[in-house]
Amino acid sequence: MAQEEFEKSSSDGGTKKKKNGCLVFLIVMLSLLLVMLIAVAVGMNYIFGRLGRFENPIPSDGTIPKMSDEFVVETQEGIETLETVAPTDVTFETVDVLEGDLINIMLIGQDRRPGEERARSDSMILVTLNKDAGTIKLTSFMRDTYVQVPGYLDNRLNVAYRYGGTDLMNETFKVNFGLEIDGNVMVDFDEFTEIIEIVGGVTLEMTSAEAKYMNSHSDNHFSSGMNYLNAEDALTFTRMRYLSGGDYGRTDRQRRVIVAIAESLRDADLMTIFNLIDQVLPHIVTNLTDAQIVEYATAGLGILAGGGEMETFRIPQDDAHYNASIRGMAVLVPDLEMCREDLQEFLYGNEG
Repeated sequence: MAQEEFEKSSSDGGTKKKKNGCLVFLIVMLSLLLVMLIAVAVGMNYIFGRLGRFENPIPSDGTIPKMSDEFVVETQEGIETLETVAPTDVTFETVDVLEGDLINIMLIGQDRRPGEERARSDSMILVTLNKDAGTIKLTSFMRDTYVQVPGYLDNRLNVAYRYGGTDLMNETFKVNFGLEIDGNVMVDFDEFTEIIEIVGGVTLEMTSAEAKYMNSHSDNHFSSGMNYLNAEDALTFTRMRYLSGGDYGRTDRQRRVIVAIAESLRDADLMTIFNLIDQVLPHIVTNLTDAQIVEYATAGLGILAGGGEMETFRIPQDDAHYNASIRGMAVLVPDLEMCREDLQEFLYGNEG
């Protein structure tokens, strides 16, 4: 009988020890997890605190003031060869909003002159992430596209940001192209060179005409085919517009530089990516929330790491606009319904 009680006592003690051991292990693991979460939260707060944030001042009475037409008139070569069209002769179709489970982020490049707080958007590139299809698509919108600007006279697309910041810009894209913009990211061209320096330059393919132009504007030598560009050369490459194709070629070169940057990150390890993000963020302004940044960055990096495709496009396409002179401006008058259909096909395929 005593032997049985001893064995039972020993058994109970062993069970208690196991339970206590499991409890201690669980407490230790939870403590480590808590420390890691705190460290991540502190790190994220530090990183996001380095970002610039958009400001969209709105008049106190809720109205948007009109601006002088003189603001947008510039001297433009070749404008005298364009057909002069009266603003009243241009009509705009109502377009349906594009629908689908995509992430649309508008990249804004601006070239501020001394004394300007906010300039026109010199370049507008829509980055569309499709997590299901594993694709990233870049769509350039021509800055001289003649559009409806809510609350203002019809004007070039690039004045919307100057007039009313990202709020008015996003509404302009919705009204004219049926696009819902999830967020905006802006960089000045001066800061663009610093970003290129941080990522270590870019390697991309040039035509012989592009190489010739670059050789006349750089101390480095370029040739047709693949070339390495440092920060200053990359800026020159994205700004050149006096070649065949004019501003169309310029937007194509901007997309090629972005693709080259993304391609260089495909095989980068996580620590390298975090270091780059930490250095790049101070040069960027955005209206994305912290949660959106984490979600979209994770989606984009996941697509790249998985070998996802990157495709590029332009709006308006050649058959979806005509050139004209309106109120002294050389503009592209779009067929908005065709533009919407082109976007539907490029971004969503045959869906929608």
